[in-house]
Amino acid sequence: LVYDYSSFIKVEIYNNPSKGTLSPKQHHGTFAPVVGGVAQFNNLSIDRTGVGYRLLYTLFESNEYRKALVSTEIQVLGDYFDVGIGSPHRIEVLREPLATWAGNQPFLTQPRIGLVDAGGNIVSTDSTTTAVQAYVTPSLAVSSQIVIDTTKDPVPMVLSVDYIEAIRSASRVVYGSGDVLSIEIVFTQDVVVELASSAADPLSPSLELNVVDSETYSTTSYAQAILLNDNIGIKTNTLLFELEVQPHHSETSVNYLSPITSLKTNDFTLNDAFGRAVDIQLPLLNLVASKEIAVDSS
Repeated sequence: LVYDYSSFIKVEIYNNPSKGTLSPKQHHGTFAPVVGGVAQFNNLSIDRTGVGYRLLYTLFESNEYRKALVSTEIQVLGDYFDVGIGSPHRIEVLREPLATWAGNQPFLTQPRIGLVDAGGNIVSTDSTTTAVQAYVTPSLAVSSQIVIDTTKDPVPMVLSVDYIEAIRSASRVVYGSGDVLSIEIVFTQDVVVELASSAADPLSPSLELNVVDSETYSTTSYAQAILLNDNIGIKTNTLLFELEVQPHHSETSVNYLSPITSLKTNDFTLNDAFGRAVDIQLPLLNLVASKEIAVDSS
């Protein structure tokens, strides 16, 4: 399909003999855009060695009305393959030294060092490395003066928007009146939400979803997932929003309404640790990529 420039292909592990992890872990790593009918993945890797891995590929179509990706039933399984031990990549401390009681006395528990590949697997086949040298590292406080310059540090931005793990892993896909949808927004750095208004009843930060609120008949309005109060006034890279489904809510495929305007700070500020305003634009790969969920209170 050489004219297809709007679809995406998602890759995931279908057969996982060693409980390996497919990287990159974020959505942008496991999705590849279709360009001229072809999707090209880059830098995919599996960390754990194993025999009989297999990948599953799923076609996602772009829905321009919702600015979302919608999964289809078009899937294909790749061939079986093995992940073996790679070349030596680094050394890791497998056991720390313990229980020394006086200077120049041997540790009662000696350190154990492992030679591992890029996935963290011990390179058990290596018998050529002759020695690992251990020595005491001088304190930087004595020999050096360190200056940390953060003036050109990029402001935090939204890394991902996902349902919480309990929702993602559940088989349930339809939610009704009284149910709660919990959504996590993860940033690239710690952020702080603080009150910026003197209003008696300040409006909390919210995430506008495409869930139609039919209680208002004169104009189309949409439901808002509200930031939990526990997230206010603390440094964290993850903010938790909740929507309690009402009898007048409905939507066949829940998503945020717009990547540009859906995240609203309202009567609060959203800054990083240096007081700079955070970039609140949301990623294109969104809640539908996390899990397709419907709201039906009928």
